[in-house]
Amino acid sequence: MLSTYVHAFALFFTLINPFLMSIYMIGMIRNSEAKVFNKALIQGSLIAFLVFIFFAWGGEAISNH
Repeated sequence: MLSTYVHAFALFFTLINPFLMSIYMIGMIRNSEAKVFNKALIQGSLIAFLVFIFFAWGGEAISNH
């Protein structure tokens, strides 16, 4: 059971890829305040997480039919 959660977290972490994100967000990192950047980063991560969960659930629902 725990292995499933670890696998899902690893997949989600790979999709978000914070190391690559810092490269293509360098302009925002340099030109905005830390508070604004952190808020945008948290919102983006939350949206990505919700989309990931939706597609993970939807894929399970489709594959079970």
